[in-house]
Amino acid sequence: MNAKEWMQYGQDFVAANLVECCRENLEWHDTGELRSGKLREAAAIFAKVDQAHFLAIAQSETTRQAMQMVANQ
Repeated sequence: MNAKEWMQYGQDFVAANLVECCRENLEWHDTGELRSGKLREAAAIFAKVDQAHFLAIAQSETTRQAMQMVANQ
């Protein structure tokens, strides 16, 4: 897969696991510890696109999709 396809795959993964990713993102914010789970799985996908910023991409994509869901209600 090329970078664009990996990004889409990561975005689709976050969409399919949005609740879990949001919970883990909040827990990470509250505790400073990111446990194994869906957000880490998403980050591993985004690492195929950007080795330096994969956690930030996963966190940002989770936040973006959660905001989109709220805005569309």
